[in-house]
Amino acid sequence: SLHGIGVEPLLDAMIDYLPAPSERPQPTFAAAAHPAEASDGALAPTDASAAAVALAFKVVHEASSRRPLVWLRVYHGEVRAGDVLMNSCTGESERVGRLLRMRGESVVDVDNVQAGDMCAVLGLKRTRTGDTLLLRPCSGCEGLRLEGVRVPPPVFFCAV
Repeated sequence: SLHGIGVEPLLDAMIDYLPAPSERPQPTFAAAAHPAEASDGALAPTDASAAAVALAFKVVHEASSRRPLVWLRVYHGEVRAGDVLMNSCTGESERVGRLLRMRGESVVDVDNVQAGDMCAVLGLKRTRTGDTLLLRPCSGCEGLRLEGVRVPPPVFFCAV
């Protein structure tokens, strides 16, 4: 909205009619190589007091910096700048360089993000879209993956 007209009623309607994050079903872990193959997974905890679980839902390579910018959603715990996260899909560990909140064109550095927050991360070079990142992983959780974004099959095919 250019002049803020209608924004407050829209936000009020969102609060009144959309479910609260605590009312939504908890995300599930899949223990298979492909989350679609898992029959039933364990529930992912959403308490902010334990080790972190995050999903990389978007990776952007900016031409200006030539570094990947990884968008994360934290499902459990807290991620801080400088933490070492283990990628459960590849088994590799990577250090979080900077945590960023994107506000349109402006970028704000933050020290930490908690469960339910989304942020952009600099410093994760080998993380791809759909990877699950764990802080202080337990033994035997190398194959655990959060269910990623489901992409429907294409409706239209075209060759040029």
